[in-house]
Amino acid sequence: MIEGRYLGSKKEEETILAFKTLIEQHLQQQKRLDFYLSELNISKLELERMFADVLGLSPTKFLRNYIVEHIKKDLTTTEIRMKALCAKYGFTSASALTRFVKLVTGMTPSKYRALKYKE
Repeated sequence: MIEGRYLGSKKEEETILAFKTLIEQHLQQQKRLDFYLSELNISKLELERMFADVLGLSPTKFLRNYIVEHIKKDLTTTEIRMKALCAKYGFTSASALTRFVKLVTGMTPSKYRALKYKE
């Protein structure tokens, strides 16, 4: 069971939980799916099938969303600067972080922070 609901076969459930655990452990260093595939010793196709069957989205999208949720939390609950966010999440520059967040959310980190502070 993941978050109180049955998601699929025991193998699918264990694999998805292992994937999530690995993301939590390597959130600051690894944003590439290939790393997680290697750690799980699973093919991209097999993991994509599991995610599609169980969660209805791709593992890449899950990974991106997971990372961005943590970044968004930092943006709205702290005064952390972009340079510190880059270091915390392993981005090489503020522009790389900005592109990543904008790809997933449709807005830049500064716009997201400003919008949330207005609420």
